[in-house]
Amino acid sequence: MPDPLPAYVLSLDEATGRLGDIETVTAGGAELRVALPASYAHKPKATYPLVLLVGMLSTKDRSAFLRNFTGLVRRVFGVPIHQEKGVPADEIAASARAAGMPADAAESIEDALTKTGALGFDPPPRILITGSLYLAGEVLAANGTELV
Repeated sequence: MPDPLPAYVLSLDEATGRLGDIETVTAGGAELRVALPASYAHKPKATYPLVLLVGMLSTKDRSAFLRNFTGLVRRVFGVPIHQEKGVPADEIAASARAAGMPADAAESIEDALTKTGALGFDPPPRILITGSLYLAGEVLAANGTELV
């Protein structure tokens, strides 16, 4: 069984210096930069299932955003954002299901990660936390990552 993919939260400059492949992905009109450690650069990405943890604000078109991932993900977990305009996790999950993806609601990022682990993917999945910079900020804060 392959080692699980490690997770990194780095600036693009740090990632370029410390990691292998830097891949640019466009999803929902937003350009994302995904960094993989050099030791995983040679492994085909398709061998690792993709799980999305999605939190969004009501000011964004979640159906249009999620449709970009149809056929690419094995599971979507809707997660709450602690903002006034945050979309409830169950509504995000319903939008993902409407786009043809298996989806569930989670009470938090931690709950979504626990539920992802319980799915028993082999090899372990790649996890993309996406949908809002507010969600990214919450994840970084929970991780103790200092923002510069």
